[in-house]
Amino acid sequence: LTEVPFRYSPLAAGRREVLVNFMDADNISGAAPLSSWLVCCRAKLPLVSKRYDIRLPLGRAANKKIMYTNPYSIPRVFRLRTDDPRQLSFRDNKTDFSIGGKGQQYLGLRFAARRSPGTSEVLVFINDEEDKTEECLCVSVSYS
Repeated sequence: LTEVPFRYSPLAAGRREVLVNFMDADNISGAAPLSSWLVCCRAKLPLVSKRYDIRLPLGRAANKKIMYTNPYSIPRVFRLRTDDPRQLSFRDNKTDFSIGGKGQQYLGLRFAARRSPGTSEVLVFINDEEDKTEECLCVSVSYS
């Protein structure tokens, strides 16, 4: 029995099957896999801890800031992820940030331009240094 650690980081809830091929590192090109495993994964969305409502104009990208407080009494490093990177990215492509114990910091959000009116929800995952979700924020974006 062989144990092979790997990480599955889905951006959406649901069931997914992932084919994992194990190859000989010395003979990768054109070689058949040494072994193949079908990994069945099921992901659930985390509970949303905070919700934000944001209104944005049509046809223009926009930057917004939201405040985040480190709930721990010690300094921590956090990582940001989103379920829709085409609609929401992080300013200056900054996805890792450090906050002192019980400290606060603004998270810079960059929203892509949109041509049609409507509302959509984007999730922001605040993860720990091992990329495990600590908190989930929901940003409801109305374009008009």
